[in-house]
Order: sequence, then C-alpha cells, then structure tokens
Amino acid sequence: MDTHTDKTALTSAIADELRAHMARRHVTQEQLAAAIGTTGPTVNRYATGKRDIPLRTLVSMCRALDVSAGQLLDDAIVIVNAQRGE
Repeated sequence: MDTHTDKTALTSAIADELRAHMARRHVTQEQLAAAIGTTGPTVNRYATGKRDIPLRTLVSMCRALDVSAGQLLDDAIVIVNAQRGE
C-alpha cells in the first residue's frame, strides 16, 4: 500500500473514531465546535475525513470528548490494520 493510501485510510479511521466518541458522549458537531473554538462546518470536515485534523485541534477535541488522543489514534490504527487484513 502506498503512502497516500495509508494517509487516506488513517484520516478516514480517525474520522470514524471521532464520530464514534461524539455519539457515545451525545455531542453534536456544533457543540464540539463551540468547545474547541471553531465552526460546525470545520468539525464536519474533520468528522467526515474531508480535512486532516491538526494535532493541536485533535488534542482539544479529545479533551472535550474525554478520551485520550493516544487511545483515539490507537483505535484508528486498529481499524486501518483490520482493513488491510493485518
């Protein structure tokens, strides 16, 4: 698998995990946006994998959702590895 495909898969998996944590916490995109000081459309682009999440923003989102950035990233990597059959 090439680097671009890996990056795309990881971005998508991070978005999946972000949405899952938002759902568990019953947090809307607008609520998360307000908590981290951005807009709903920006959070939507992150949550749909249309835009990479800057590290500082990811950490802020994770704090707002009460999940560690490490755990969210670990879970995303598990998804990517499962998709690859690893």
